[in-house]
Amino acid sequence: MRSRRHPIPPSTRFGNLTTTGVYFSGTPRPHKRPGRYECICDCGAIITISYSGLHARSPVCKCRKMLTKPAERIPPGTRFGKLVTTGRYFPSHTQPPRRQPSWECRCDCGNVLLVQTALLTRDPPQQACYKCANIGHTKADRVRTLIPEYHPWATMVQRCTNPKDPAYQYYGGRGIQIHPSWRSFDQFYADMAPRPSPKHSLDRYPDKNGNYEPGNVRWATMKEQGFNRRSNRRVTFNGIERCVTEWAEEVGIKRGTLYGRLNAGMSAEEALTTPINKSKSRQRISESGATSIHVSISSPKCAAKTTP
Repeated sequence: MRSRRHPIPPSTRFGNLTTTGVYFSGTPRPHKRPGRYECICDCGAIITISYSGLHARSPVCKCRKMLTKPAERIPPGTRFGKLVTTGRYFPSHTQPPRRQPSWECRCDCGNVLLVQTALLTRDPPQQACYKCANIGHTKADRVRTLIPEYHPWATMVQRCTNPKDPAYQYYGGRGIQIHPSWRSFDQFYADMAPRPSPKHSLDRYPDKNGNYEPGNVRWATMKEQGFNRRSNRRVTFNGIERCVTEWAEEVGIKRGTLYGRLNAGMSAEEALTTPINKSKSRQRISESGATSIHVSISSPKCAAKTTP
């Protein structure tokens, strides 16, 4: 329907918008809404906009607002590996639900695809279509990711070689390296398989500051890895070095008691071999109980209460 009050012929240009000639009439009072014109933006989006919106200073659709970010201004002909941008931009409101703003790209193999802006502006960017990116990856490579030992191996490689990994500062940043033969998952699998359970992960043992190499890596639970932390207090007894908590569990002494003995200046042998004198502890309890009874009896208020 064409507006009688503000007739605008089709194919009229308003900035990036071109009218199609379709008019949607407004609604009367009390819910008065102005009529709207259907327009096509240069980005390909079809929108409806009011007469005042068309005659604004710069009538545009949402694509212009999204293109204000510097990271989203990608000129046509920009090459990302095998991908070359064509200059066509598709904002999020023209995409399916939960789809991010995308650019149309042409791969060297001839495929035309939409690549999200975030994938083109990241470091490193996407450099090929999915068909070209999977060339050389066999079915065995995809099945390998389902093996239980693959994820621990992949995370080990990331935290030791990728500076962007959150844990890199504790591993690769400290100089911890991976044995050259373990850069291949097949060799790692031959040396470390099988993984005992999903609760087991890789632990550097006996040298917790050493590299990931054969002879210095084991499968350990979270409890075993807790015993092997760098921040633990280590105690050597009979040529065996363990943390205080592990010694406390083995000799049957409370961890607090063992820490108290060591902090009091006792040697490791004395702290671990001296038995706990339970009779003295019982005597202390009985003495404290007798003292409390004596105090309660000597108190005049309590004596008055106990008088029949």
